[in-house]
Amino acid sequence: MKTISTKIKLKPNSIGKVWQWSKELNARKEEVLETLRNETVVFEAAFLDEISETEAYLIYVMQIEDLAQCQKAVKESVLPIDVYHQKFKKETWDGGKKLETLIAFNV
Repeated sequence: MKTISTKIKLKPNSIGKVWQWSKELNARKEEVLETLRNETVVFEAAFLDEISETEAYLIYVMQIEDLAQCQKAVKESVLPIDVYHQKFKKETWDGGKKLETLIAFNV
């Protein structure tokens, strides 16, 4: 099991799109769960860190069973929810960096 955390810088003035994206994903939960199964993701969470109106970050945390399968599924997916998510990323993400995992426990 691989735990990955990423800090994603958001483009200025994209907070409204971030809130809309989160509502859309929550409303389409079954599609999201199908995608996560395809990607071997057993846990995924995104947190908003809003510094100011023009500076904000998403903090993503994922636990993945098979990283190679995950990357393949992301690259090849044509599911509508994945197309929506890729469009969201292009419109709002302005780079990011992997965060170092210090602890990750599963029971």
